[in-house]
Amino acid sequence: MPKAESIGMLVKPGRPSADEQIRDAREAARTLGLRIHFLEANREGDLERAFATLVQMQMGALLVGADPFFNSRRDHIVALAARHHIPAIYETREFARSGG
Repeated sequence: MPKAESIGMLVKPGRPSADEQIRDAREAARTLGLRIHFLEANREGDLERAFATLVQMQMGALLVGADPFFNSRRDHIVALAARHHIPAIYETREFARSGG
């Protein structure tokens, strides 16, 4: 998304892998001159709130962090991205198979 200045990253807080992903994403965003906002999701209802925040803040894209929680809810996440017209990047090809 070459015109995106601000992106969101969906993360599941409290996991060591999330801390590393956040650190790497911050560094990449800084290098690319982008703003990144971290959207936390621990349970199903948090996903709806995260996408509402994406829309409200007019973020240009979404990066979905690597986590089994997101993988197990990939159909829901893909549907939310489509409903809100948010371009998204996913960890695995299974998201693409689900329409992402």
